[in-house]
Amino acid sequence: MVVTNTTFISDGSAAAAKPIVVPKADLNDYIGKYKMTGLPFPYIEVSVQEGKLTLKAGEQVGAVSPAAEADRFTSPEGSVIQFTRDANKKVTKLQLEASGFKFDGVKE
Repeated sequence: MVVTNTTFISDGSAAAAKPIVVPKADLNDYIGKYKMTGLPFPYIEVSVQEGKLTLKAGEQVGAVSPAAEADRFTSPEGSVIQFTRDANKKVTKLQLEASGFKFDGVKE
């Protein structure tokens, strides 16, 4: 089957997409040392340097950027860091997604 000369017409009834608004968290909420499982190094250390969230994982150190979701950050290399809060809204865990694998850490 071959389709040629197709025109799509919108009646304008679709609502305009609204931008996603993520509440800005205090970067200090994430600071700490997270005991990791399944990685060749025992800890990921999170700090704030020059106004950016910075992670030290083994010998690697780098800043991460906020993602579209709350408590979620991404690295320039494509890794995703998701922080988890408890019922009191205190950050207690970190999950690192890198190279198709997920690694969990608990804040000490």
